[in-house]
Amino acid sequence: MLQIIQGDIFEVSFDICGVDRVGIDKVVFSSSDLKINEVTTLCNNGEYSVRIGSERTRMFPTGFAFYDLTIVFIDGQKLTAQRNEIVEVLKKENIDNE
Repeated sequence: MLQIIQGDIFEVSFDICGVDRVGIDKVVFSSSDLKINEVTTLCNNGEYSVRIGSERTRMFPTGFAFYDLTIVFIDGQKLTAQRNEIVEVLKKENIDNE
């Protein structure tokens, strides 16, 4: 299960196994609960990474939300690699004054 702390940068990477990367147009991290639809970035290690800035995570409601990870191929077809996975949004408890 993923966790996001309100007001912190959220970054996570996914390894897409068993799919020919040559045919992938993009991989999308989405959550209707959090109202996000983020295209991931392909990293040098072959994983797909998503980064959401603190100004956006600050607005996420605390509690549990669901997300999908969808592969979009160059021919337009889609494959849901992860469906209704859980992410927990936690309230920022300790605030440093720096």
